[in-house]
Amino acid sequence: CVFFFLMIRRPPRSTLSSSSAASDVYKRQAGYSLGRADVVRRAMSKKKQDVMENERQIFIDGLTDEDGNIIVEGCVRRGVDKNKAKEIFRQMESFASYAFNKSHAAAYAFVAYQTAYMKCYYPKAVSYTHLRAHETPEHLVCRLLLEKKKKKKK
Repeated sequence: CVFFFLMIRRPPRSTLSSSSAASDVYKRQAGYSLGRADVVRRAMSKKKQDVMENERQIFIDGLTDEDGNIIVEGCVRRGVDKNKAKEIFRQMESFASYAFNKSHAAAYAFVAYQTAYMKCYYPKAVSYTHLRAHETPEHLVCRLLLEKKKKKKK
């Protein structure tokens, strides 16, 4: 399954299409480390509102420790307008509500396409495989008895 990843400097029509693209936005726009971007990606996928609310400020303004050392630069320090940074974060929050399901749907669609192809060009094999896959122990016993009868007749 091929996903198209968002490149930050593209026109505004670009959209996120996978969780990796979301992590990429955090890294490129706000200066997140790989590890921290992955933590946010997991929080998005599990819809952890408390973590996301905390990350909103960090994404926009950055994060410093007690000594004033910069841990995460944030969008504003990287030259992004504060309102634009808020808009980007809002879009990423709305992305979180559907994107992870979307990636699964893409994988299922691919499997459905393959199945339809097989049904079209190899219908007997698909039917046989389907029947064998859903065979219960009772079906198996009946089939074995029928095969045994056939062997006796020969």
